[in-house]
Amino acid sequence: MRTCTDARVASPIRTRVTVLVMALLTAALVTGGAGRAFACGFCHNDKKASVYDAALLQRAKAKGLTVVYAEFVDKDGKLAPVPDDIMVQDEIRRAVIAASGARAADIRVVTLPSAALCFSYDPKKGSVDAVLARVTARLSAHGWRVLAITD
Repeated sequence: MRTCTDARVASPIRTRVTVLVMALLTAALVTGGAGRAFACGFCHNDKKASVYDAALLQRAKAKGLTVVYAEFVDKDGKLAPVPDDIMVQDEIRRAVIAASGARAADIRVVTLPSAALCFSYDPKKGSVDAVLARVTARLSAHGWRVLAITD
C-alpha cells in the first residue's frame, strides 16, 4: 500500500525526462531559438539573395555601374516558370549582354525556386526600365516580362 509520501517521490524515468526537457529548453533559450531559417524563394529579398554577389557590387561601384535585380513574370504579372536549363540561362545572359552591354562575368541567373537575375551595366545605356524592356523584347518568345525588383 502506497502512502502520501510515496506519491511525491519521482520515479527515475520521470526525473530523467524532466532533466532532458529542461536541458533542451535551456539550450533553446541560450541560442535564442536560433536555427536555420528557410527561405521561401519567392519574396523579393530571397530573389535578391539568390543572385547576390558582393564582388559584383564592389566592381560595379568602383566603375560607376548600375546594379539591377530583376524577376521574370508572365503576361498576367504572376511569377513565370523559367526552365532550370543551362541553355535557357545562356539565352538570358545573351539577351542581357545585347540589351545592356553587361559583361557575361557580371550576370547572375537563377531559375529555382523562382527565376531571378542580377547584372551591372553602364547607366549611359539607358534607364533600368529601358534596359529591362530590351531584355524582355529579346526573350519575348518565352512569354516572359523581366521586371526590376525594387524592394
